[in-house]
Amino acid sequence: KQQSSFSLPKREQLKNFWHEAFAQRDFRNYLISSMIWNVGVTLASSLFVVHFVDNMGGAAGAWAIFTGTNLATTILIQRYWGRLADVFGQKNVMIFSGFGVVLLPVLWWSASHVWFPVIIYIVNGLAWGGYNLGSFNLLLEITPDDNRTVYVGIYNTLMGVAMAVGPLLGGFAAEIIGLRPVFLSSAVVRGLGLYVFYR
Repeated sequence: KQQSSFSLPKREQLKNFWHEAFAQRDFRNYLISSMIWNVGVTLASSLFVVHFVDNMGGAAGAWAIFTGTNLATTILIQRYWGRLADVFGQKNVMIFSGFGVVLLPVLWWSASHVWFPVIIYIVNGLAWGGYNLGSFNLLLEITPDDNRTVYVGIYNTLMGVAMAVGPLLGGFAAEIIGLRPVFLSSAVVRGLGLYVFYR
């Protein structure tokens, strides 16, 4: 007689669920592309402020202005991204806004004036406002109704791993090759993640 899933040992239940989760093609592919994407994002994101203060000669206090600019832009644009997502779909919104996110490290690489980050953070708010909205909604769309909370838990756990690996790699790389090459590397890895997502 076949055992029900609830009568199996916990380890066996977990193993069966992992097999089931990774058999979901859309979920698996989204997971892979998101891990690449998050490594690329975190590769350089924590180093922007270091570059601003140490290389551009900016004041650390100015960072609050940039953060406020980013937050205000995100709040203002969010409703419009929602409307576009309803018309064109979550994936298309993520791809379009993702190009802006890929561009961000390149903007930092080319930044020369201490107030140029205001422009960067306007782009940052516009791009991430759309991407984050689409990514969460898409995750809900591609996960099955049964055990959705566990699927989301797996996704967030693996994103946490990717987001822990990225800053470590970026920090070590910055010591070896410098900050600007890390910014370009971040753009390349972000672009790769977006391409895998598109495919």
